[in-house]
Amino acid sequence: MIEPLDIAKNAVAISLDKKSDNPRILKLKDISTIADYFVIMSGNSDRHVKALFNEIEVQLKRQGVRPVRKETDQEYKWCILDYGDVLVHIFYYKTRDFYRLERLWSDAEEVAI
Repeated sequence: MIEPLDIAKNAVAISLDKKSDNPRILKLKDISTIADYFVIMSGNSDRHVKALFNEIEVQLKRQGVRPVRKETDQEYKWCILDYGDVLVHIFYYKTRDFYRLERLWSDAEEVAI
């Protein structure tokens, strides 16, 4: 079984191969029951966000990790891959600036990538 932190780090590594912008891992384990980790990243267009979303899902499936749930809007402005203990948030950069999850969860510890 792959540990949640490894899932988060693998998602970031996959995203970097696809040129994601400013990926971050936040450790929520000690401050919330939502998830142990949030992975937050952005893309520079709806096509880029969609490519990141698809590539992370495909590559993690190859590692034996399947999302419990996945959500996206039709315009690919904010996509979520839910791996139980890890939530991967993929934003269009303007949407990320608007919602500012990192600020909302500022009590969370940032994990070094």
